[in-house]
Amino acid sequence: MRRNSFTVGVIVVIALGLALVYGGWRMLDSDGEQACVACGRPLHSHARVAGLVDGEEQSFCCLACAFMDHRQTGHRAKVVELTDYYSGSAIEPQEAFLVVGSTVNHCLRAEPLLDQHKGAGQLEFDRCSPSVLAFSSGAAAREFLGNNGGSLSTFDELAASRR
Repeated sequence: MRRNSFTVGVIVVIALGLALVYGGWRMLDSDGEQACVACGRPLHSHARVAGLVDGEEQSFCCLACAFMDHRQTGHRAKVVELTDYYSGSAIEPQEAFLVVGSTVNHCLRAEPLLDQHKGAGQLEFDRCSPSVLAFSSGAAAREFLGNNGGSLSTFDELAASRR
C-alpha cells in the first residue's frame, strides 16, 4: 500500500512539473509568432513586417526578408504593415520613410562566421541585407540616417527596385 502511494505521488509530481513547463512555454510563445515565417529568425519588435501570403497574415523579421521571400519562392507577400523603428507602432507602407543599408541590422548573426580552416569567414549573402528600417516621420528617418548611414527611400521605390 505504501509503495502504491509513493508511486502515485511521484506520478503526480512529474505531471505537475510537466504542466508547469508546458504552461511556461505557452506563456513565452503566447502569440505564436516568435519567428519569421521566411527565415525562422526572431521577430524584432521595431522591425517586424506583416504581410498577406495567399490571403493569410504572416510575420516577417524585416522588409528585406519579405522581399527576398518573394524572389526565392515566388510567393508574393502583400506588405500590409511596417513597424516604426523608434516607437514600435504600426505604419502603413505607403506612409513610411525607409532607411536602406544602415549600419543597424538586427537580423544578422551575432556569432562569427568560420571558414573551413576555422578562420574568420566572410559573409557573402544574407537574405536580410541590406537592412531596411521604417520610420513614421521623415525627420526621424533623416536623423537616424545621419547617425547610422544608409539611404532614404519610399516603400514604392524600394518595392519597384526589388522586383
